Amino acid sequence: MIGIKLQWENTYIIKYIFVFLAPIILYWRLFFIVFNEAFNNEMASYILVLPFLLFYILYRIRKTVIASASQQSSNFTHKFIIKDIIGISLCVIAYFISLYGSYSFHSLEINILSLPIFVAGIIILIFNIKTFRILLFPVFLLIFLIPLPFEIVQLIGSILSVYSSKAVFILLKFFKLAVSFSNYYDNPIITLINSNGKQIQFAIDLACSGFYSLTGFTIFAIFLAYIYRISYKKKIIIFLLGFPLIYSLNIFRITLIVLIGYYFGLNYAMNMFHLMGGWILIFFGTLLLLTITNKVLKLQSNIQTSEVCLHHNKNEEKNYCLDCGKILIAPLSTLTRNEGIKLLFILAILFSTNFLQVPIVTLTKGEAEVLLQKSTGEQTIASVLPEIEDYAPGFVYRDVAFENISKQDASLMYRYQPKNRSKSTIWVGFEIGQTKYCLHPWEVCLISWPQEHGWTPRVVQLCPLDDIHLIENPPLSARFFAFKDKGTNVTQAVLYWYTKTVVQMNKGFQEKWVKISVIKFDFNPNDYISVENELLFIAKAIVEYWLPITTWSSIALLIAKKGLTLIIMTGAFLLCVIMFYFYLERSRRRIVNKIYSNISIQKEQQILDSIKKVDKDIATEHNILRKFYELTGYELSLDELRAKLDEAENSGLIERKITSINDEPYISWKPNF
Repeated sequence: MIGIKLQWENTYIIKYIFVFLAPIILYWRLFFIVFNEAFNNEMASYILVLPFLLFYILYRIRKTVIASASQQSSNFTHKFIIKDIIGISLCVIAYFISLYGSYSFHSLEINILSLPIFVAGIIILIFNIKTFRILLFPVFLLIFLIPLPFEIVQLIGSILSVYSSKAVFILLKFFKLAVSFSNYYDNPIITLINSNGKQIQFAIDLACSGFYSLTGFTIFAIFLAYIYRISYKKKIIIFLLGFPLIYSLNIFRITLIVLIGYYFGLNYAMNMFHLMGGWILIFFGTLLLLTITNKVLKLQSNIQTSEVCLHHNKNEEKNYCLDCGKILIAPLSTLTRNEGIKLLFILAILFSTNFLQVPIVTLTKGEAEVLLQKSTGEQTIASVLPEIEDYAPGFVYRDVAFENISKQDASLMYRYQPKNRSKSTIWVGFEIGQTKYCLHPWEVCLISWPQEHGWTPRVVQLCPLDDIHLIENPPLSARFFAFKDKGTNVTQAVLYWYTKTVVQMNKGFQEKWVKISVIKFDFNPNDYISVENELLFIAKAIVEYWLPITTWSSIALLIAKKGLTLIIMTGAFLLCVIMFYFYLERSRRRIVNKIYSNISIQKEQQILDSIKKVDKDIATEHNILRKFYELTGYELSLDELRAKLDEAENSGLIERKITSINDEPYISWKPNF
């Protein structure tokens, strides 16, 4: 069996380096933040496997990508110009989205959203649209870099934890154990009474709900569905089959842990909980899904397939098999002058754009000594607040219990005590964590979380959520949230924002996420606008005190402010270009159909009809010859056929098409009429 012999020239190497390095040059800050979240946040740990899945997929489809990329034309046809315009437009839209995201409250999520759009644009710009279609799935996987919104995590996690705990409760009752079911702080609790009469409680919280495993397993289920050589309908069946499978395994895991705790004690149960973590569950779930699909559904996922064709008949000029159409040697392609100029232009734009890049999250110097662990075990809480006229700042307390629940490094509360007794005390909360995910939004905890559990929130929102800018350069967005407690009728207003800063913790200087909340209690609900202005004054003083490290250029700031308008305008321009392209293609097809209908030589028309009527087989030269014989009863020489095919290709009646079969590139003739 003859495989592809890849002969590399500088054009391939240079283009692939550009496609690989372009996102790194533009998004290196984003990658640092995302992988920090993945290393320190169990919810996002699945991101760590994405690079390996991407490299595996790219390795599998490498031959088809190379063959498709070699079809790039250097002539300035309308297709060539339009595909460059589409690629540039996508890159520009991605850049606008990135700047607009950095200017908004949800900066991280919007920045990640721009990444796959930029990658799609750079692939189309450097290669072609056909190559992008082949690379569509790995580009799609980049969407999974976006962390799920906290509201969705809480909603799905709470539902799963309730049903998981009820299923475990039923199983334990089946084993005739003394078990009861209750709720504590909105978490399902399973209580067992052992033989000694001692109660053992197990809280089925978000970590036990199976949501972390379900999220990671989603990636593997999509990946498995992709690598199978089956129809899209069966791929969807495999993908959907994985969810009840992994959820059932999680119920089994919880039941086993509870039984271990019942018979051997809580210490053994906790050790087993960590041992049978999410990745172990995903591993066994993936193996089980592979077993079911291979044995029960009789599916095949191997990439190596036996070839019947021995490739004896080859087109020496084009290096592909005339019998099966398989490309045996990727066509060599040299870097044309136009391509070289384009690559240099892209490189210049990328590096110049890098000077206009802005931090995804506003960085501040902060107060270096926020929390210092002494050798004696005592803690020193340094002041992190600026002096404000008529106010005396001071430290109040550290909420260790909340830190343990939220997995934060520190949760500190300060206050500004007014010197004038007619004014109210302003409270300032500092929550410090390794990831943004552990710093929960106020409105989610107080309103979204109870609603997702089907309960009535204990607070009433007094006004719509308002996102405002604390400072303009660098832009730093905060959110204003005002509410009233139903039980006590106490009103509370919060102005909070996120930042990243370097603080000195017990392990030395570290870069941390910080959520700062400026809070006021007990005010007139109808006077929330003046309260917002009062909190805004304090917040601006804190931001200036923490000293943002970098400022934006005036150009970047202007683009970010007008980001939404620029995105819409560029998107509208891109839509017009695509519509114009389809218009040109439709006009071209009308011309081709007219040429086809005016063909006077019967043999030429029969050859074209043979191409169109090659059903499920690839329209190779030999398949066309066989179909021609079936239609006419006459034999046609291969040399005559090739001459007619070249003539038809030059007139636009047919074109060569790269298709992928088992990740191997094949050439087929495609009619344009």
